[in-house]
Amino acid sequence: MKALISNHISTRRVLAEGSIIVVSILVAFAIDAWWDGVQDKRQQVELIKALKQDFETTKEGLESSIEYADLLIARTEKFLKADVRDEGTSIESLRYNGAGAFFKINFEPTLSAYESAVSTGKIGLIDSPKLLQLFTEFNEQRDSYELHDHITADIHFLGPVWELRREF
Repeated sequence: MKALISNHISTRRVLAEGSIIVVSILVAFAIDAWWDGVQDKRQQVELIKALKQDFETTKEGLESSIEYADLLIARTEKFLKADVRDEGTSIESLRYNGAGAFFKINFEPTLSAYESAVSTGKIGLIDSPKLLQLFTEFNEQRDSYELHDHITADIHFLGPVWELRREF
């Protein structure tokens, strides 16, 4: 009888200790999952800050390029409206204003955080379908810009404008 009671007590003890171990493991998994969530949230916040900085820098660069383009357009318009018969119009001002048509407007978006997030898969931390759609639209517009920038550069440096530029 003592053996049966002792055996029953040891079975209870094994079950209790086993239950404690299982519960401890489950708690550890829960804590690990919670910590992963905290880490993901921190990475998401850091990514959003970096993306915001990229796009603010890109916006500033774009505004600067637009300002420069407007200046070149104004110069070219002055050249086209200049009256060469007017003795007050100097050859230097004609050259300066006419050359406005031949400068390239440089613009390069700042996308280091975005490109890094895409290449590492961290872009998946962005929990906004609307923002992800806007990234897609931005990439389409950037691809179009780069295509037209290359075409314009070819015309400017290799094509028919080259002869005119050289003479000017």
